[in-house]
Amino acid sequence: MNTKKAEGITGKTLVSQTRLLSVYAFGFFINDV
Repeated sequence: MNTKKAEGITGKTLVSQTRLLSVYAFGFFINDV
């Protein structure tokens, strides 16, 4: 149970980090052009 909960939290963090990274990369790309 605990392991599954930890995995869920890690998954959420990973998704939000990926989203933040893609937004940052997108903004950087727009600024570069």
